[in-house]
Amino acid sequence: MTPARPTAINLHRRRTLRLAAAGLAPLGLLAGLQRVCLAQADAANAEPKLRVRWGVDGSSSDDNPASASHPLQLSDTLIVRLEVWVSTWFLAPIDFPATLASTTALSEAVEGSPESAFEEHAGQRWTGLIRRYRVQPLQPGELLLELASALEILPGRGEGQTQHVRPPAALRLQVQVPAGAEGLQPFVAARRLELHQQWQPELQPEARWQVGDAIRRDLELITDSRSPLLPTPDFGRPAGVELRIHDGIRKQQQDPTQSALQRFQYGATHVLHDAGTVELPAIELAWWDLEQQRVRISRLPGITLEVAAAAARPDPFLSAAPPSALPTLGADSPSPSSPFSSTASARPASWALAALLGLVLARWGWHRRKPAMQALQQRLQKTGVDEVRARWQLRRACLRDDPVAAQGALSVWLERLPGARREAIHADPACAVAMRALARQRHGPATPGSADGWTGRALWQAVRKALPTRAQSARKRAHNTQLPTLNP
Repeated sequence: MTPARPTAINLHRRRTLRLAAAGLAPLGLLAGLQRVCLAQADAANAEPKLRVRWGVDGSSSDDNPASASHPLQLSDTLIVRLEVWVSTWFLAPIDFPATLASTTALSEAVEGSPESAFEEHAGQRWTGLIRRYRVQPLQPGELLLELASALEILPGRGEGQTQHVRPPAALRLQVQVPAGAEGLQPFVAARRLELHQQWQPELQPEARWQVGDAIRRDLELITDSRSPLLPTPDFGRPAGVELRIHDGIRKQQQDPTQSALQRFQYGATHVLHDAGTVELPAIELAWWDLEQQRVRISRLPGITLEVAAAAARPDPFLSAAPPSALPTLGADSPSPSSPFSSTASARPASWALAALLGLVLARWGWHRRKPAMQALQQRLQKTGVDEVRARWQLRRACLRDDPVAAQGALSVWLERLPGARREAIHADPACAVAMRALARQRHGPATPGSADGWTGRALWQAVRKALPTRAQSARKRAHNTQLPTLNP
C-alpha cells in the first residue's frame, strides 16, 4: 500500500505548529526559572530547622553509636560527641554543659572551643557545632548518658528569637569488665602505680622498743590513673597498738615532664600500748595494668617489734662517775714533783734548765705576739657570734615550749661555750633541775619522785640567771666611754 502524499493543507498546518512551538519555547523557560526562584524564596522564608544527635569517636555508625567496632571495656576512656545542626547558620555560640548527666560514669568537656562543621542533608547545606566529652565508666553494665537541660540556640533567619532544643534520647552503651579482672574491687586501671614507705624513727637492728613509744609510717602513692576510685591504704588494726591515721594529701607535681603522674601521701602513727610481740601488717593494693592487660599487686612489707615494759630511762644529766682515785695530799705536804719539795730532785741544774727554757719561750712568744693576738681575737669573735646565735635559738625554742628544738639548741649552745662557763651552767641548781626535766620530757616517763613537767620558760629563766652579768659589763663599758663633765 502506497502511503498518501501530504497535501498542501497538511504541509501548511505542520509549518504553523512548528512556528507556534518555537514562539512558546521561551515562555516555558521562564516558567521553569520562576518555579526555581519561588522554591528558593520559600526555602529562605522557611523557619530554620534544628537537629541534635550523639556521636562516639571510633564508632562505626553515628546513627547508632552504641554499636562500636569493638566492645567498650571498663578500663577504656570514651570520647562522646554532642552535635547540634541547623539548616541556616548560628548567630551566637552555644552554651554547652560542662558535664553529662550519668550515674555510672564520670564525664568532662574536652578542653578547647566547639568544632564547627558542614554537611549536606535533604538537599540543604547544614551548619553544625560539635562538643566532645571525655567519659570514664565506673562500673560494668549499661552506661547511660543524657543532657540534664535543653540547649538554647540562636539560628539565622529565626527572627532573633532564642530556640530551646529538646535534648536527644539518652545514649546507651554496654560496658564490660576486662577478662581476668572480674574479681578486682574497686577497679583501678593504670599504666604505672608505685607505693613507697618510710618509718620514723628509722628502724635499726639495735633499737629497743618499750610501752609508750610511737612509730610513724608515711606512704606515698605515685600513679597515672585518673580513676576517682583510688583506695586509701589500709594500715590495719594490730593488737596492742593505738592507731592514729593522718589526713591524706595530694602533692603537686613539680616536674613538667611527668605532669600525667599524681602523688598522694598518707600517714599513720602507731603508739605501742602492750608489751610483747607487735606485728605491723603489710599494705597491698591491687590494680589493672593497661599495658600488660593483667592484675598486678603493689605491696609494702610490714615489721615485727619486740616491745618491753615501760621503764624509766637513765637521766643523762645525773653523773655517776666514781670519786677521784688521786691520793689526798695534806695541807703541809708539798707534791713530790713540786720545785719547792725538799727532796733531792730540787737541784740547781734543774732550776737553770727551767729558766733557760722559759727565756727561750718568752723570746719566741714576743716575736709571735701580733699574729697570735690577731688569731685569738678572730677566734674569740667567731666563738662569740656563734654562741649568741645558738643562745637565741635556744630562747625561741623555749618560748615555743618545743622540747625537741630546745634540747637540740641547748646542746649546740653548750658546745659553743668555754669550758669554765659550761661547767658553771651544769653546776647551777636551777639549770640542773630544768635540764633534768627536759631530759625526762624527751627520753622517758616521769619518775614518781620527779618534779612537775618541763616548761620552756622555766629553762630559759634558769639559763638567764646563770649567765654572767653581761648587761652590767656593757653598762660599765658604756659609762667609761662617756665624755668627762666639763667645768662650768
